Amino acid sequence: MSTPARIANLPHHNDVPVPWHIQWIDEAGAPTRPGTGIPDGTIDESKFTRCLARGRCWICGELRDRQGTFILNGTSLIQRFVREPPSHVDCAEWAVQTYRIHEGVFCLWRSSRFLPEHHEGRTMWRLIGDADAAEWWLDGRSATFEEALASITAHHALLDREARTEGGWRDSRSLHFKHQRALKFLPEEEPVIYRGYKLERDMRNNWTISRDKRVVAVEDNQDKAMNWIDGEINRIEEQKQQEQAS
Repeated sequence: MSTPARIANLPHHNDVPVPWHIQWIDEAGAPTRPGTGIPDGTIDESKFTRCLARGRCWICGELRDRQGTFILNGTSLIQRFVREPPSHVDCAEWAVQTYRIHEGVFCLWRSSRFLPEHHEGRTMWRLIGDADAAEWWLDGRSATFEEALASITAHHALLDREARTEGGWRDSRSLHFKHQRALKFLPEEEPVIYRGYKLERDMRNNWTISRDKRVVAVEDNQDKAMNWIDGEINRIEEQKQQEQAS
């Protein structure tokens, strides 16, 4: 993608723009002005205050409008809580594609409904309601349904283990609701057409089998769904042969 003008105006290091929130240090390791010294990869904590008070973009540092784009991992998506402030959508897209400061699968959550809250001694952002749009990214490209689902599943397993240890089954049940809510934002997946039947995966990772716009069966994986179709077609053919023989 082309580099947004706001990003191109940032200080560069090794010919790559450095996000506004990154701390720069001098030869002695002391904080210094952006563009002098080198970026050390840590966050300049003063930028949190400026994002909060002035509505600046976390990536480019310029003012943004009411809508912001958050870069979420699976845990942030499930909990609807995130540490990093919002950015312009094109700045966030540039960050996950070009400047690999993030690893793994990430969801770009676009919304104008969010509030800062103090949580465990630091400022966090609570995401309110559903996103206006959601994009999934992995290694600088669009993530697939399976990759996004695997990320959410892995993060849910970690959160559930923690919830059962600290809060018992009640916290686990609450987390289950949040997990199901997160699955609504998985990227769309093209249906599989097999021998005249349509196979589609649902939010619970089951495969629905339909024909003529009517669901005829549900299986828990694609191989079983295809085997069901093979068996159904064989059954219909055998029935036809018996009718012809009689």
